[in-house]
Amino acid sequence: MFKNIAEYTLDMDNLTKYQKEILSYAIQQNYIIKDGNELTLNFPIFYKEELATVNKILERVYTEVKKIFNKLYEELASVIREGMPKFLEKETDNYIFALIFDLVPLTFEYALDRQIITKPESEAPYLTFYIWYKK
Repeated sequence: MFKNIAEYTLDMDNLTKYQKEILSYAIQQNYIIKDGNELTLNFPIFYKEELATVNKILERVYTEVKKIFNKLYEELASVIREGMPKFLEKETDNYIFALIFDLVPLTFEYALDRQIITKPESEAPYLTFYIWYKK
């Protein structure tokens, strides 16, 4: 059914009672957006070939992000180790990772500020986490 929604081929007149219940629940949970008679998925669906392409892209991205992460870690470590009191030297890595972890919300803030993503208006639950998307 979700595939049919994604492809705009769902025949609403021929749904079983069970499919209608699933559809109703998915709309209530904001997995599917209903605008008049139009249904839109609020999450991506990838076909096998598309997923293979996405995975190749993500592998390249991951490799580049890992390089950036390693460089960021080394830069932070060199600065922090200079001023870290002797008795806290063993905590240096924890401190560095805490600083790097702060980049996660900053990444969302950056994307929101530049309108790359938008924050959902409601607090409706999503599959396992909030997915922010730009229409």
